[in-house]
Amino acid sequence: MSALEHDDGFSMPVVIWIIAMIILLLGGVSVDLWRVLGEYRTVAGVVDGASIAGATAVDLDQLRSNPGQPPVLDVDVAFDRACNYLVEHASVSSCFSTDVAIMPTASSVTVTVTRDVDLTLLQGLNAFSGPTDTSPIRVTASGTSSVLRGLP
Repeated sequence: MSALEHDDGFSMPVVIWIIAMIILLLGGVSVDLWRVLGEYRTVAGVVDGASIAGATAVDLDQLRSNPGQPPVLDVDVAFDRACNYLVEHASVSSCFSTDVAIMPTASSVTVTVTRDVDLTLLQGLNAFSGPTDTSPIRVTASGTSSVLRGLP
């Protein structure tokens, strides 16, 4: 061996292969995370809309008889409005399933939706508890009614 040749057992193709595998792993994880974040954003928009729809169910008779008091919601109408919104916009077949919770009170409506997001690479890595091919997301939103009083 001459002075210019040096063999320390280091193989460049092996290093390139390891770097390529790391890049593929990070790319696969980022695809799964973006999928979860995108679904979360979609569900959050629907849940916000459902809580606002439920919060529009103001008991008008009570509001007219007590104009100085905060508005009171009709809980049955609030539940129906929030449920109808979810059925129309979130592909929810029933508001009485374990994936949907609508809790109207006299002052607010709270809507919670749980949805499973399909995974690809994280499924193979079993990154969540136990073998699974989905990641559960849960979104909760509350809507309240208020009356703006003032000069026209």
